[in-house]
Amino acid sequence: MSAQPPATAVSAPPPLVPLPSAPMPTPTVIPSSPSLSPTVGPGEIVPAPQSAASTPSPVPTSVPTSIPSVMPVPSSLPIVAPPLAPSMSLTTPPLAPTPVTPHTRPTRIRRSVERLTAQSLGNLRSMYALPSEIGAVAQISALYLHSGVPTPAIYKASHNDPDTLNYDRAMSDTDNLEAWLAAANAEITALENKDCWDEMPLSAVPANTQILPTTWVFRIKRAPDGTIKKFKARLCPRGDLQVCNEDAYAPVVAFSTVRFFLVASLILGWYTCSIDFSNAFVQSSLSTPIYIHVPRGFRTNNTSPHRQCLRLKRSLYGIVTAAKLWFTLLLKALLDLGFTQSIFDPCFLFRSDMFIIIYVDDCGIAAKSNDLVDELLQQLEDKGFQFTREGSFTEFLSINHARLPDGRIELTQSGLIKKIISTAGMN
Repeated sequence: MSAQPPATAVSAPPPLVPLPSAPMPTPTVIPSSPSLSPTVGPGEIVPAPQSAASTPSPVPTSVPTSIPSVMPVPSSLPIVAPPLAPSMSLTTPPLAPTPVTPHTRPTRIRRSVERLTAQSLGNLRSMYALPSEIGAVAQISALYLHSGVPTPAIYKASHNDPDTLNYDRAMSDTDNLEAWLAAANAEITALENKDCWDEMPLSAVPANTQILPTTWVFRIKRAPDGTIKKFKARLCPRGDLQVCNEDAYAPVVAFSTVRFFLVASLILGWYTCSIDFSNAFVQSSLSTPIYIHVPRGFRTNNTSPHRQCLRLKRSLYGIVTAAKLWFTLLLKALLDLGFTQSIFDPCFLFRSDMFIIIYVDDCGIAAKSNDLVDELLQQLEDKGFQFTREGSFTEFLSINHARLPDGRIELTQSGLIKKIISTAGMN
């Protein structure tokens, strides 16, 4: 897969050079010829070929550039009539009439319902506000309650996460453009190195097969204190448009189990660490191939004038069954290594010398010694898993864990707290 040159000169490893700010390439005009394959837009189904006896339908002359927001719903659904009540047999004797009991009203005096008003909201907030702020709180509350507009905190909290960007926002972020380009290049290179897909023309896609569009998700990864760790780019097929009837449930560890994991390792005095699997979903294979369009900002190396697509051989983030395929793969490997799955939490596995908790692609490990962890990680590598060892178990799910001098463990998340305060405009 080759790249489209960016508007700004950015050094990137060949052959992939993403397009930073230019729009998608102009759709190729396909002549209405019987020898060419019909045009297929994002999320559409490849139509079945028509027989020679039937009249060929005209071929669209342009490729749609917009991605449908929702999948078309078939209108020819079977209409099920409500069941009819069984008719009463003529030989059945009539039922005896039910005696009517006199109705009595309750004598308890009900208290009137307290409505949320500007005054009551101001009184509630006054318990937590300084005396000088009480008047301002009441005025702001009255303004938003009477106008029907949500409060500023609720309004700002509904905005998108500033650390999560789409393609257009990332390519217009001039301060971090080079970091976003490098992240997109790293994502495509990693997927190609894992042999995730095959390039093929649209004409080779089987009839009545769905071709999914893709989307880019750019995210800033932060430490628990809010500092930036890295810039991450993720290519995701549009699973919300995927037609799939398979079971897609995959569990994640409950936080109560995480607390038990910490308490147990503290009491036992075990060594703890965490690992992060690299492109976890990609490490599981697909039983049935899935077809996607070429990612935005990149183009294939094929010089054919026909449009190209990608046939996935491995799972990607965004596919409906991706999480289940990954969890099944990792669980089978751990069970083969002698672990037992808890009946209380499917994401907690244990054996006599080690505990493991699983949250998608993050794992926490507690063992009697560091050597046992080294041996486990080597066994996982031998099975083909790729991961990064995070060192001591000081970070898990963006929560910082610190052991105090008296033996207690303190859990802090100052980065998230600062982010919530900033989002709500409470700095």
